[in-house]
Amino acid sequence: MVRAPSRSFAAVRRLAVVLRRAPRPQHRSRAGAWLLLAALWLAAACARLEVDVPAPAPPRPATTATATAPLRAGAARVDVTPPPGFTTAGHAIEGQLAVGHLTPLRVRAIYVEDARGEPLVLVASDAWAVSRGLRDRVAELLAARASTRHIGVDRLILGPSHTHQSAGNHASTLLYNMAAQPSLGFDPALFEFIAARTATAITLAVARARPVRVVRADGRLDDVQRNRSLTPFRANPGADAFIAARAARTCTLSRLTSDPDACRAVRDDVVTLRFEALDRPGEWVAVAAFLALHPTAMPNLTPLFSGDVFGVAAATAEAELAGPLAKGTPVVALFNGAEGDVSPTWAEQGHADMLRVAGHAAAGIVARAGEPGRELRGAVWGRTRTLSLARAQVHGHAALHVEPGVREGARTHAAQTAAQPRAGMSTFGGAEDGITHFAKHRRYREGEVVRDPPGRDGHGHKQPGLMGRLVTR
Repeated sequence: MVRAPSRSFAAVRRLAVVLRRAPRPQHRSRAGAWLLLAALWLAAACARLEVDVPAPAPPRPATTATATAPLRAGAARVDVTPPPGFTTAGHAIEGQLAVGHLTPLRVRAIYVEDARGEPLVLVASDAWAVSRGLRDRVAELLAARASTRHIGVDRLILGPSHTHQSAGNHASTLLYNMAAQPSLGFDPALFEFIAARTATAITLAVARARPVRVVRADGRLDDVQRNRSLTPFRANPGADAFIAARAARTCTLSRLTSDPDACRAVRDDVVTLRFEALDRPGEWVAVAAFLALHPTAMPNLTPLFSGDVFGVAAATAEAELAGPLAKGTPVVALFNGAEGDVSPTWAEQGHADMLRVAGHAAAGIVARAGEPGRELRGAVWGRTRTLSLARAQVHGHAALHVEPGVREGARTHAAQTAAQPRAGMSTFGGAEDGITHFAKHRRYREGEVVRDPPGRDGHGHKQPGLMGRLVTR
């Protein structure tokens, strides 16, 4: 059950304009107006969405034959471009009303099944985010169809590309429907449209399943990624050694990111899974590629839907494999990873540099996928679990949730997460690939801190942003 706002954003935006024009000495009235703005946002949360998620079925026991039998796989690609009139999400209030599309938005599904019939579904979508409610609705739709009712929610992996040129207002999270785009509210028709198209892609992939050979091949991408925020990166233990180990790496820089170390302060590796058809040697069913990149080569003023780097790279790789390389008509699905400060290597944000970066990414993915690699065999297993990151203790590479009753701020391991997330003030200024009008004011720029922090658990000297506590809602 999800609460979602449904009231127009127009009144709130008009109030924000008035606030920006208010005389500086009127601190109390401005503060009161911001409180009124917050009240309007919260008052809009009146709609509800209910989804009935079937309980996952227990897996069938594996045998020796399961480990040696070939897997089956199918893939499909479905258009999920909404009509004009929705605002783009990811750039918050700097998003735009979409009047059309630069590239189609697509959802790509890869279905994998072992000898027992145990399934796994990998879905890559040209979307800024996939909420838990959307995943659950897709599982509900699949459960209602005879050919897909064996696919439980624990076998669904829905991966958004995080393009900032896709529609918002379809999340099952209140904060995102309020602040991820310049329009306020939850659109149930858009939510159902995306869920239905995603379920259709999965259904088609299931119908096309055939015996396959799965091969994993790893490598690196050239001139695709760079770090957009070097200062906080260098504050990490081992950052200098990480950069020094990549001293030979170069990439395209920009006016805002001109330090060559930005090219070295990223993981530029890519993992590919190649699904080769056993019934037609030389033909590929699909390619899944896993990399980390914040796909924001298009500027936040773009009034068009676009898959950005991920969407164009996937389409370019598909065309290359279907054309000159004659690998059939494989679906190429790109899955994003820990991409927070990993920007595309654009010199100037825009269509030309987006095509260039996407071309480099596509070339690297096709090249890696074509290498000998290592064949993967075995059984398919799946499990889903919701974890709390509040006050999670971190020791080495493992994170253990703190049991209830542990004192806030207690440190028993090398590190511990905060009790709740808080957006910093610099969030409103934006990064190099999404600078907002707030950035002209110093207090909204990266690096602004509180000299004497008032004991915020885990957040230290961070300058808290407007209504930081709403992040927890």
